[in-house]
Amino acid sequence: MSVSTPSQREISAQLARPREYVSIRGIVSGDPVSEPGRVPGEVSWRFPLRVTGMNRLGNYQKASGTVDVRWWRVPENMVLEYGQYREMSGVITDRKHAESYRLNLPPYDFRVDSDKSRLVSSGRGSNFAAFCYRMRHRSWNLLGRGLEEFPDHAGIVRALLLGYRHELPYDHNRLFASTGTLHIFAISGLHVGVVALLFITVLKSCGLSRHQWVYYLAPFLVMYTVATGMRASAMRACVMALVYWSAFLFRRRPDSPSAFACAALLIVAAVPTQLVAPGFIYSFVIVAGLLRLYPVISGPAASLFINNDPWSIELPKGWIRYLHGTRLWVLGLMGTSTAAWLSSAPLTAHYFNLLSPIALLGNLVVIPGAFLIVLTACLSLIAGSVWSIMAEVFNHANRMFLIVLIYFIEGMSQVPNGHRNISSPHWVWMLLWYGIIFGGLIIRTARFRAGFLLAVLCIVTAGVWNHAASRTTALDVMDVRDGHATLIRVPGNMTVLYDTGPRHGNWRLMRYLRRQGVNRLDILILSTPTAPYLGGVIDILDKIPVGEVWMPPQESRSTVYRDVINE
Repeated sequence: MSVSTPSQREISAQLARPREYVSIRGIVSGDPVSEPGRVPGEVSWRFPLRVTGMNRLGNYQKASGTVDVRWWRVPENMVLEYGQYREMSGVITDRKHAESYRLNLPPYDFRVDSDKSRLVSSGRGSNFAAFCYRMRHRSWNLLGRGLEEFPDHAGIVRALLLGYRHELPYDHNRLFASTGTLHIFAISGLHVGVVALLFITVLKSCGLSRHQWVYYLAPFLVMYTVATGMRASAMRACVMALVYWSAFLFRRRPDSPSAFACAALLIVAAVPTQLVAPGFIYSFVIVAGLLRLYPVISGPAASLFINNDPWSIELPKGWIRYLHGTRLWVLGLMGTSTAAWLSSAPLTAHYFNLLSPIALLGNLVVIPGAFLIVLTACLSLIAGSVWSIMAEVFNHANRMFLIVLIYFIEGMSQVPNGHRNISSPHWVWMLLWYGIIFGGLIIRTARFRAGFLLAVLCIVTAGVWNHAASRTTALDVMDVRDGHATLIRVPGNMTVLYDTGPRHGNWRLMRYLRRQGVNRLDILILSTPTAPYLGGVIDILDKIPVGEVWMPPQESRSTVYRDVINE
């Protein structure tokens, strides 16, 4: 019912074709985000619009649904904000339901003509949401004070704390993604935890008892979650925090698994399509892994590396006590990193075609570093609200932390085989992975545990042997629209790409190569010196290592051909 509503007012019921030129009326239902346009100096806007009416046959009819608006070449001095009631004309596209809901996107894409929009009225949205977005914009300004000459660093901080992912520079986005540390930019338990920690510190200093905390904490966390876009990870962290801390209100002991289950039920009840959204699946599987695996990993590690004297009648003092606490903290961080990586590795391979063993070690620095940056950004907002010059002081301190963190991640990205693109694993292998991890914890007796480990070894051996024994040559002809591109994989780990297609379709080619787990091309063959066949060569050479390039020895007047020769 959530995906395929039978209502005749639904947009899909009124469209005659999957792609049409129409006029719509609706309310801006989210925080509009500006992005660089296709031409330097050009600005575009993107925002969700809750449709109330649609005109495709000459007159407006009532309609319902949400469209993802992309407005190119916006007129100068245009003010776009939440709650505006607008009339717009452009091309609407009905996306495939499975794809749009899987990516948690509105099911319709709407491209607006540059001059085909007019403001009807304002203030049609929720007053609470409008207040949250105003506070978000004010925070955006404070986090950029003093960093006008360092927009990349300001963009990273804003992405970390406020969820402005579009401000994350492309090079840094690719750097974090390749090392398996992009998760720190998803507004989640780390961010909500820092915000809650600072707020609880204030409540404790005011002398409030624990059973009163939730009264003050709840509206503050809800406001932060709404302001950052209400993503699945943020909603999960907010609901878990509120359920956890509300236990004191009922004179009960907080219980993390109960808070986790309650958060999942509430989110799915409100938005059933979250069940197939990668953000929801990723977020809850990792938290489930942390709750189940962390005690199993950290307990034995602590007892193995930290040997306390059981006969001592005095607690350790001085530097010994601090050393003891530091070792416990490091072991806890290692347990958290290992549990999170074991829980997320199959999902990362499935959704992003990436396997990053380096993330196991990298998270030992990245997670504390992200915590420190988020904490400093919060202090910048608090101090900057009282005295604006203090925001600059904290922002410049934060920039130093960012430089160190980026330098470390760049070093991680240079580690040989630290990350690799792999093809999406079959669902059977994913079930086996989670069955091994979670099923093995249920077995208590040594005999059954030995049998379980033997079965696991046999399954892994069979999979490796089957992969190594494959003697099939695969030839994939890819859809690159105007031109031609063929991927040839020969037994013996040899990969050949025959032509690349035009440059405007290069993103489609790169996405396909990533999904097939291509990390290197042994041979790149270019058959024809024209743009439809070799337009994407320069991007390929920039992003994927290439062993040899075979080209026709003829001269050509093609500019693209000369650019490829120079490259």
